[in-house]
Parts: sequence; C-alpha cells; structure tokens
Amino acid sequence: MVVMVVVVVVLFLFSLFFIAAVFCNIVFAVECHGIYIYIYMHVCIHISLTSCRCEFSFHVDTCSASCTHVYLPQFLNTCGPTRCFISLLQCFFLSLSLSLSSFFFFCCLFAFRKHTQMSSDVSTRPAWTNMACIGQCHPREQHHPGSVEEVVALMRRLNEAGERCRVAGGGKSPNACTFTDAHLIHMDRLNRIISVNYERQQIVAEGGVLLLDLFKELSEHGLMLRCVPSYVLTTIAGAIGTATHGSGTNTRSLSDYVAEIVLVDGNGELRKFDASTPNELSLAACHLGMLGVVVQVTIQAEKLQTWRLRSSPISLFKLIGGDTLERRVSDSTFYRFFWMPNTEFCYESIGECLEGAAVEGGVGGFLHTNKSSSSSSSTSRDMPQSLNVVKPSHDAASEYQTWLEEQNRLSTRFYKALKGNWLRHNVVEAALAAATVYPQMQSYINRAYRKVFYSASEVQYGTPIECFTFDCLFKQWACEWAIDASKAIEAFALLREIITSENLSVHFPVEFRFTDADKTALSPSHGRKTCWIGIVMYRPYLLYARDTLRYYQAFSDAMTAMGGRPHWAKYYTWGPVQLKEAYGQNWEDFLQFRKKLDPCDLFANDWWKSLSGQGPLINSTTSHL
Repeated sequence: MVVMVVVVVVLFLFSLFFIAAVFCNIVFAVECHGIYIYIYMHVCIHISLTSCRCEFSFHVDTCSASCTHVYLPQFLNTCGPTRCFISLLQCFFLSLSLSLSSFFFFCCLFAFRKHTQMSSDVSTRPAWTNMACIGQCHPREQHHPGSVEEVVALMRRLNEAGERCRVAGGGKSPNACTFTDAHLIHMDRLNRIISVNYERQQIVAEGGVLLLDLFKELSEHGLMLRCVPSYVLTTIAGAIGTATHGSGTNTRSLSDYVAEIVLVDGNGELRKFDASTPNELSLAACHLGMLGVVVQVTIQAEKLQTWRLRSSPISLFKLIGGDTLERRVSDSTFYRFFWMPNTEFCYESIGECLEGAAVEGGVGGFLHTNKSSSSSSSTSRDMPQSLNVVKPSHDAASEYQTWLEEQNRLSTRFYKALKGNWLRHNVVEAALAAATVYPQMQSYINRAYRKVFYSASEVQYGTPIECFTFDCLFKQWACEWAIDASKAIEAFALLREIITSENLSVHFPVEFRFTDADKTALSPSHGRKTCWIGIVMYRPYLLYARDTLRYYQAFSDAMTAMGGRPHWAKYYTWGPVQLKEAYGQNWEDFLQFRKKLDPCDLFANDWWKSLSGQGPLINSTTSHL
C-alpha cells in the first residue's frame, strides 16, 4: 500500500513537471517566432521485458503531449514495486531536467529582450547579418554573380547608376565592414579551384573559395599552406583582404603569400597585380574590400608535410618567468598559448614538422628584435626555409603508430564522447547564458572549463589544418591586436591588470600567437615580428554579456598606447589619425591607390567612412543600417 501511494505521488509530480515543460516550450516557441527559434524535445523511454511486452513511453514536443502504452498493473506485477519505483523516479528526474531547462530558456528570452533594443523603424527589405549576428543591414539588392563577366557587367551598371555596393565574402567577420543599405555582392558562386601547379607550388582559385576547400585541394596534390588560421570557413578573398594569420616564427599573414590577385575595380575594369607590380600587389593583397571585387587569387604553397602538435597545461608564472616564453617561441616552428581568465594557468601548443629537411634551427631572439625578417616563409603551410624541422626517425614513426592505436581504443572514444559537443557547446553555452544574468558565475565557469578541457596533455598528428584549427564554439564578439613581439609579456601583464582593476567578468580563452614580419602594406604585422593577442566575448543564445564593450574598449586603448594595430575584421575604434600613425606612408599610399581604382567611392560604407574620416568615428561593429 505504501509503495502504491509513493507511486501515485511520483506520477502526480511527474505530471506537473511534464505539463510545465510542454507549456514553457510552447510559450518559448511562440515568443521567439520573430527570430526563428524552435525548441523541439523528443523523449522516448522504452522498458522492455523478456517475459511479456510492456512499454512505458512518453512523447514530448512543443505542440503536443501524449502518454501512451501505459500498463501500470502489468508493469507492477512483472517488475515488482522496487523496480517500478526506480523507473518512475528516473522518469521524474528526466522530466525535472526538461522543465528546468525549459524555464531556463524562457528566462533567457526575457534577458535577451532586456539587453537588446529593437529599432521601431524596421526595414521591409530582407535583413542580412554576419555570422556573429552583431548588427544587421538591409541591402537594396543582393547579387550572386557566377562568373567574372557577370561581375564586370554588374560593376559597370552600378557605376553608371551612381550606386554603391559591398562584398560579403563568407560573412564571417564579426564587425560591420560588409554592411550596406545599397547592393550586397555574395561570392558563393565564384567558388572554383582553377588550377594547382605542383612544380611551381601554387594554387589559383576564385575569390569565393573557402579556405577549408583550398586546403583540401592542396593536400590532394601533395601541397599545403603553412598559414592556417583558427577558423577556416572564410573565403580566400576575405582572408587575404583582412590579413588573416596563423602562428609561427617563420610564418606570415596569408596576404603575404599572394603571388597574383585579379579584381574588378569600381570602374568595372579587370585589374591584375603580380610580382611585376610589387608595390601595387603589396597594397592590393590586404584590400579591405575597398579596391574592387576580388575574382581570382594565386597563392604560394609548399610541399605537404606531417605535423605533430603537443599541447599541455603550464603555470602562467612559469611561462612568463625568465626567458621561457622567448625560448618557446624561438625554438618552435609553430607556437601558441591560451590563457584562461580567473586562473593562473595557460595551455600551450608546440608544433613541429615530422617530414622534410634536416633541422636548421629556429629564429633566435624572436621576442627581442623589431627588425623585419627577409625570410620568404608562409603562414601555416607555406615556406620550407629555416624551419625547425624534425628528421623522420624510427622513434617518431613508433610514437605515431602508438598514437593511432590510442585513438582507436574504446576508452579514448568514450572519453572524447564524454567531452563532446553536448558538453562543450550545449552545457557551456547554457552556463554562459546564465552568467549574462548573474555575472558572478563567470569566474567559476572559466575555472571549470579549464579543468575539463585544458588540464590534460594531448598530442595530435596530421596536416596543418588538422593540427592548428580549433573549435571556436559559438557566436562571439572578437577583438584581436597585433603588437611588437618584444612587448608580449608586458601586454599580458597589462591585460590581467585591466581585468582585475575593472572587475570585469570575461570569457575564455585569451589567445596568443606569434608571426614573422609582413611585407603587405596594411597588414597589422607589417615591418615587425608580431604577437597577436585575441580576446573573446561569446553571445550565448544571442545574449549580450554585460562587460563586453567595456572590456574591449579598455583593452583596445591599452594596445593602442603600446603601438598595437587591430585585426581589420574585429573590434576597434580607430579613425584616420590612428591609422596614419600606425601605418605611416602605407596608409597614404593605400588611399591614393583606392582613388585610382574606385574614384566614385562605389565601395564606401559607414565602416569605411569612419576609418577614412568621411563620417563620425564609431567602433567597427556599429551599424545603423
């Protein structure tokens, strides 16, 4: 009798939570209809017995709730009271978790409304935004040209009509550089690999080809690029146009490995720049989308090699103490490290080639020199000169075989599944969303994330794209600055001081990468060996973290004072004064070159007007379109 009473009570509570979960999901789906968010839950619990067929199943979604195939007396007789109670208790906790998650999403909706302001003057044009959903624009017309001839015709038509346009590329840049209320050109149909020349080690691609596809094509032809950015779903035209970079003492930004660039300028004329016009090529490589529509790019590559990437945690004070960091950077072909805010730990990754020439040594004193390197090395796959390459050996082959066997073990697969996307994405994003309402949680989230994901040593073998890219998680604001490599430790200390003194709740990780000096005129690493410092603030469920702009502006001001230059595709508040000071004559040369290629300002928008002084000074993520 007691057991039956308990069962009835549990079923009653289960029903309450069940109804609450369905109600919250329906309300949330209705409330979020305007932003096309749909929450769907489908839970099916089957308890099958060998002695007789008995099912206890539930189907839950946002539109209906049903409970079917419940044969409780038979279930009790077959399973016994104890097993029945345990099964129902499991159902109870499952429904409780569904209910809490539903209520949590419901709270996130109101937090989203609290932290964002919707314009009362909503345009009737289709909205377009970038991957981070930071701002949006309402282009008058969107174009998808499929050939160079179509681009030429479009540019001439816009020029004759006095219209303006921007090129979207992959739409991955988390700022307003591509926003326009005029014409928006997409490169998704100009996405063909034209040729790969193994002898010359070059690849020719249309401007809309994704870096990921470019790298795969090179691998199939026994070639690679050494410059591998953390994120590779950007177009080649957009990547060179913002001086996208990887890491490594003999690695430069991707724009420095452009052998030839073909674009359609603001007059509708086809222009080509190569080694025969070095000054123009230097200006056109990092083009900012202001010179024309890039329709074809030739990139210098190198022979494919296998890489080994060793990653391990290291004490912050050990890393920045003495000459540890300098030796790490100088002695490694590839080096980067993450710092997890609110902790005293970093996570470093050291990459080396397992195939190729004998060891020639790293670039000594990398952090203590400001001189430009004359090396012709590439970003993360390009130049074999001066690499700290490991000779193939029996030990390396044996270690690689051991690693392969380790990856195929059931325990390894289980461990990876345990820390898979359900945890790294779903749980972490939910926790970060909660921290937008209760910022005091953030430091605990940072520490927990480090312990789960960055507390164990790992080894990775493969191509550069397999070793050097990583999961950027979800939508985010991004802010990255390039400073003189010799100031890396000073900048690191200043960043920690800003977070502490301003009592900022910040996200993870802070990424440090190191590259050689660039020759490209508007590359942030032009003329000096560079430390890139990237900070990030996520947008969980499109929510806004309280300290985002305060954190970014404080960091930007500090890096500006240290002589830093911002990543073109991310956050900054710079105008012509700062650009002239940072780039000197290169900036003036670029403006003159732009007047020649786009005399009618066909490609100008609010972002460019702020940079060039033609409009009010705004931060690079601002859009009023």
